[in-house]
Amino acid sequence: MKLRHIFNVFLFLAAIALTASSYAARGIVTKKPDGGNGRIIMTDLDSHSPSAEPGDIVLFFDNPAGTYQSKVGDYVTFDIGTSSSGTPEGLNLLKISTGQIISGTYNQDLTIGRDQALIVTRTGNVGGKISCNGGILVIIGGRLRGSVEVDNGSVIVTEGARVRGISFDPLSTIPADAILSIQNSTVNGNLKLKRGRDLKHFGKISYSDIYGKVATSGIDTVKLIGNSHFDDVSSRADKYVTIHNCNIRGKLEVLQATERPIIFETSVTGTVTISP
Repeated sequence: MKLRHIFNVFLFLAAIALTASSYAARGIVTKKPDGGNGRIIMTDLDSHSPSAEPGDIVLFFDNPAGTYQSKVGDYVTFDIGTSSSGTPEGLNLLKISTGQIISGTYNQDLTIGRDQALIVTRTGNVGGKISCNGGILVIIGGRLRGSVEVDNGSVIVTEGARVRGISFDPLSTIPADAILSIQNSTVNGNLKLKRGRDLKHFGKISYSDIYGKVATSGIDTVKLIGNSHFDDVSSRADKYVTIHNCNIRGKLEVLQATERPIIFETSVTGTVTISP
């Protein structure tokens, strides 16, 4: 076999290997590569990846010259693979839309439509109500003084952000995603995550303080982990429920879970009710 043919076969097999080990995902560009790694906050995943979840940071290099060049605030789709060091890596970025970035004080109401994105940075301070109707809301260390009401879409709260209550209460008859991820942040209010006609339902809270009640209903995956603190926690008819290393100041209810809930290394001050 000629060397050229051998090389072509190698490229074909490499493409098969990449396809087999990569997953389609979407996210917000928060840092351009500029000669090094860029950063994406993942907002959704089309299929299960063992290495990443919504809310996680994925590193990437810019695409080759002549293709999409990333900008901070871009809402993108990408393939998520595994780098040589074993960490998630973003590949083949394609722009969906340009996100709106708020880095100052904004006191008006905001609506985020389908395939739209709103990013509140560390210096951002939003006083109006935010309505998410199929779009993406990412709060990176900023502050929300108004309420967040979600029909469907993704809400990512991270890096020391402070928000009031968040309510996922689907009204739309169009199937869509419902994704909530809160990491290293504070919520001064209740969290409600309710199943609608959604394609995927995911809720994760880690290393955060929630001064209010967490109530989930009919969600595929619920994770309360990582030294988080809550008032009351109520889970009803969720599928996979994991509560690990948490402090619940009130009561804990896990009712009608589809799979056996995993609860360990967690303290509860109030009553505990776990029933099939």
